[in-house]
Amino acid sequence: WRSGDTYTIRWDTANLGGSVKLQLLKAGKPYKTIRAKTRNDGKYRWKVPASVKSGNKYQIRIVSTKKKTISDSSDKNVTITKKRSKKKTK
Repeated sequence: WRSGDTYTIRWDTANLGGSVKLQLLKAGKPYKTIRAKTRNDGKYRWKVPASVKSGNKYQIRIVSTKKKTISDSSDKNVTITKKRSKKKTK
């Protein structure tokens, strides 16, 4: 994934309740809240902020807002890279 680009995060809605919290984990620890509360409809469009550092140890965690002990994280790591700036030509 590249900072500045938008991606769809998808998850299984079972047992999570009516709304969920989306988190970005880095090396298994909370790094950034993607969305504090969103509908548990199985998808969310997220534009990766430029403030997220490049790395390959990111995961997405979905947490029930009703019962915080119910959560799941992505099985595979996500790599985030900085978007390349466009060079101006004369």
